[in-house]
Amino acid sequence: MRLGLGFGIDTRGFDNGYVPFNFNVSLQSLPGSLSRLSATYTRNSLKNVLQNGVLVELAANQFGTSYDPVTRLYGYLPETAATNLFLYSQDYTTGATWTKSSSSIISSNNIAPDGTSTAALFQCSGASGYLQQGKTLTAASYSAGIYVKKGNTRYVYMGLTQGSACDYIFDLDNDCAVTNTGGSPTGYLVTKIGTTGWYGIAMSRTAAASASNFAIYPTTSPTSIVSSNGSNIYVWGAQLETGTYASSYIKTTSGTATRSADVLTMPLANLAGFSSSAYTLVNSHREIVLFSSGFFDSVQLNSSNRAGNLRTASTAVNIVVNGGATQANQGIANTSVSLCKIGSSFSANNFLFSQNGSAAVADTSGSMPTGVTTYEIGSQLGATQANCYIFSTTLYTRALTQEQLNALTS
Repeated sequence: MRLGLGFGIDTRGFDNGYVPFNFNVSLQSLPGSLSRLSATYTRNSLKNVLQNGVLVELAANQFGTSYDPVTRLYGYLPETAATNLFLYSQDYTTGATWTKSSSSIISSNNIAPDGTSTAALFQCSGASGYLQQGKTLTAASYSAGIYVKKGNTRYVYMGLTQGSACDYIFDLDNDCAVTNTGGSPTGYLVTKIGTTGWYGIAMSRTAAASASNFAIYPTTSPTSIVSSNGSNIYVWGAQLETGTYASSYIKTTSGTATRSADVLTMPLANLAGFSSSAYTLVNSHREIVLFSSGFFDSVQLNSSNRAGNLRTASTAVNIVVNGGATQANQGIANTSVSLCKIGSSFSANNFLFSQNGSAAVADTSGSMPTGVTTYEIGSQLGATQANCYIFSTTLYTRALTQEQLNALTS
C-alpha cells in the first residue's frame, strides 16, 4: 500500500485501502474523488473565497477552495455561520448609515478585491476626518474589519470603540505591520489579496452591552491618530460580526446578511472496503487563528457514536465516543497557526495519534463507535467547523501503525 497525504489524487488508492482527497488547487466544484463517492456539500448562502488574487463569489451550495496567503496553498475553508451586522458594506455614500467627518467618498474609483470597479476613495479634508458606522452591541466578542489599499497615505487607523478607544494602526507599506494605540483589543487579522495592493484588515475585542462606533481613516503616523487635509486610502467591504476573528466577507446592502455554515459529507457505504472496526484519518491543515474547538475529520453516526480529530486552542487531539461514553481522548500540545499534519488510527483497544511526526501516548483500552454511516470533512454533525484551511485529508480503510502515522505526519 502506498502511503500519502493526498496532495496528488492517486486513483489507485481506491483499490489499495486509502482514499486521498486533495484541496490544494483552485476549485469551484467538488474534487472528482469526492464526487465519485457521492459526497455532498451544503452552504445555503453565497460565499467569497480568494482565488487567483481576487475574491470570487460562490453560489449557494457551490463548493470552492480558497488561497491561504500564509502557506501559499489552496485549501477547503469550512466556516461556521456568520452575519455581517454592518449595513451597506460597499456603499459609503449613505449618510444615515455611514458618518463622514471632515472627509469625502468618491465611489467606483478603483478596482475592488473582487475585480469589480466598486472600490471607493476615502479622502480627509482635515485633522479629524473619519468614516464611521455606529452599532449597539451586546456583551460578546466581536470582530470588525474592512479591505483597504494605499492611496497617498501609508498608515490606516481602525477602531471599535465603546466610550474609550480600542484600536490598531496598520502600515500598508510594511505588509500591514500593526501597532496598538489604544484600549485592549483581543487580536487582529491581516489578509493580503494577491498582488493588488489590497489587504483585508480586521480587529477583535470583547464588547460590553452598549453603543459602539467602528471608525477608519488614514493617519500620518504609526503611533498618533491624526489625519491631514488630502490624505486618502481606498476602502471596500466592511464587516462586523460576533466571534473572535474575522471570517470570509459577506456583502450587505440595506439589511444584514448571513453566510451559512459549510458542511461536506460522504456516505461510508460508498467506500469499498470500509469497516467500522478499524480506520485511519490523516490531514494537513492550518488554523487561521487559535480557535476554541473545531473538527478536521470525523466518522460518525450521531453524537453518541463518532470518532475524529480536532483542534482546541492549545492542543490537537483525537476523540472516540461509543454509546455516549468517551473511549479515547489523546492529544499533543499545539499553540501554533502554522501548517500542521495530524493522524488518528482507530481500532478497539488501540487508539493512536500523531502530530508533525510526534506520537501521543497510545490509548489501549476502549471500544469502537458502532453503526457509523458518514465521513465528514471539516466539521462534525454539521457543526463545530474547523475554521481553518484543510489542504488534504486521507481516509484509510484500516488502522495504521504508530510508525506509519509518524511517517505520514512528518
